[in-house]
Amino acid sequence: MAPTPTEDEIFREALKCLSRHFYRPELLKEAGLSGTKMARHTGNSISDALARLGSSHTIRFTADQIAYYEALAIYASAVSPRKKLRELFPPNGIVTYDGIGVRTLSLNGRVFVTAAYHSGPAERAGIVQGDEIISIDDSIYSEINSFAGKAGCPVLVLMRSQPDGPERSITVIPERIEPNDMFEKALSNSVRSFKENERTIGYIRVWSYAGERYHHLVQTELSTGKLAEAHALILDLRGGWGGASPDFVNLYCGSAPNMVYVDRSGARRFASYRWGRPVIVLIDGNTRSGKEVLAFGLQRAGATLVGQPTAGAVLGAKTFLLSDGSLLAVATHDVLVDGERLEGRGLQPDIFVPFSLPLSEGRDPTLRAAIDAAMRT
Repeated sequence: MAPTPTEDEIFREALKCLSRHFYRPELLKEAGLSGTKMARHTGNSISDALARLGSSHTIRFTADQIAYYEALAIYASAVSPRKKLRELFPPNGIVTYDGIGVRTLSLNGRVFVTAAYHSGPAERAGIVQGDEIISIDDSIYSEINSFAGKAGCPVLVLMRSQPDGPERSITVIPERIEPNDMFEKALSNSVRSFKENERTIGYIRVWSYAGERYHHLVQTELSTGKLAEAHALILDLRGGWGGASPDFVNLYCGSAPNMVYVDRSGARRFASYRWGRPVIVLIDGNTRSGKEVLAFGLQRAGATLVGQPTAGAVLGAKTFLLSDGSLLAVATHDVLVDGERLEGRGLQPDIFVPFSLPLSEGRDPTLRAAIDAAMRT
């Protein structure tokens, strides 16, 4: 068995990836990362060094983070080296982890739920956005370690939901999660309709837009699924992962005609489909990358953006598995969208809705504003 690499060795490995692939070599020099003589490094030095670059899509994910497993699963086909992925997740390199289906944010030493994936264990147990997680089984909350090896076994979550409310305990049963499957299920289970004044407003949340599989699910819901008869659509692009192709705009606002094949039994299948009705897009500070490009195109095509400004994180990137199993994302290309650079700038909503996460009790003023906007279309 090969010896465990030191943090200093991992730093040098990461530096080599940056020097070969980072899209702006001059920034490496300005951040002091272009030299070959590096002192010994400890703890978070790699993360600190990457942060000095001030670039999106340049980050190190480690195995104690949910984002590590989600990023690995999304970009598994492109990760390098592929052999290392099979070693980490034998025998086939299929990425999984034990969890309850939440994303969290640490603020001033306290942990708050930013999202509970639709249909996940946490949502089924009643955990909502804004809840504070105090402990898991009487131990400090850890995204991965709190649930590792506990799939199928109840855990006790101590939490608080109201600013002046008491602590309360609920039982949640973790599951073995394959991120891409979870994203698909969460997308499908997010679909719902709001009926007001004889109008039906459809809603769907795309947790990850990294690939045709998710786009196809959206198209199916719009064309023949639960949202086919809606008068307007609320497309929720908040949080999660980007990856959307600019071409995806055409599903919502394109000019191509709808074409349907009808077989001898009368069964119908869309050869091409375009929504062609009003679209309201939900955005926030965690709408990033391909989702920002999609939101940009939709706004240009007449859709209304509702929420908070987007992340301004629009670069092309490549991922590398380092020898300790951590994942390094490196920005390899600048990106211009219709000649505009969105990196560091992001998008402004047409309707700004302020939002404070801590102890918000699942309230969603952004969605409420979007429903009101859709009713006016």
